[in-house]
Amino acid sequence: MELKVCSFNVRSVYLGEDGVNSFLFRSGMILEKIRVESPDLICFQEVIDPIRAFFKNHLDGYDLYGHGRNADRRGEGVTIAVKHGLFELVAFESFWLSPTPLVPGSRYPNQSQCPRICPVAVLLSKENGKLLRVVGVHLDHVSDEARILGIKQITEYLAQKQKELPCDATVVLGDFNAKPESETMKWVDANTVFPLVETTRESGPTFHWFGRLVPGSNDEPRKIDYIYLDPKSAETARDLSVWRDENCGIYLSDHYPFTITFTL
Repeated sequence: MELKVCSFNVRSVYLGEDGVNSFLFRSGMILEKIRVESPDLICFQEVIDPIRAFFKNHLDGYDLYGHGRNADRRGEGVTIAVKHGLFELVAFESFWLSPTPLVPGSRYPNQSQCPRICPVAVLLSKENGKLLRVVGVHLDHVSDEARILGIKQITEYLAQKQKELPCDATVVLGDFNAKPESETMKWVDANTVFPLVETTRESGPTFHWFGRLVPGSNDEPRKIDYIYLDPKSAETARDLSVWRDENCGIYLSDHYPFTITFTL
């Protein structure tokens, strides 16, 4: 079974400071791009309440899993979108990246004021009966310490869950808020808790702030988005595609979404 998966930070401004690049004005472009590219799985980051409602009403053909990161489960969050009819949902849970992961809105002491949430979906393929675990990631944007603690927490979670409910493949994807040379990404690549292999090394920069960041300057575009797979699945990964669409200064987002295909 061939699966096309997408990581897409949608930028959490529905209407306001982003001007023509506010989500309201990009929304049609986003829906059309998803319709044309037709990924089987999408991990959206920065999904605020109005965007969550928009996707629920207008993202045809996908089942949506996720909620906000605040204590009341509202506000910005991470959403996993699964193409309708491909899978049966076996399990879904979410936890906060913190010393108390089941306490809504909790966070690590040394991080930004933003809580960070991690949604996890276990999916049963209707085609071949295999299990896929999908993990959505959006790490802290301020603290490398919190990022490392967060991804370490995720790998420990995966190691434990793989014992309880073994899956044939695992995909971990999203906005890690860390450049490839950072201590965070060095930790991910070297980790032996639950080994993961990056499949998007050739993507180039992903965060561009609606084209405002200038290559070669002090504030240039940078790669902070990633798609990781378990080592066996990573051997089948192919067809990296970066969505750099732009129309009259309007972009899909301030991040370039991207996709890879792998075999389940």
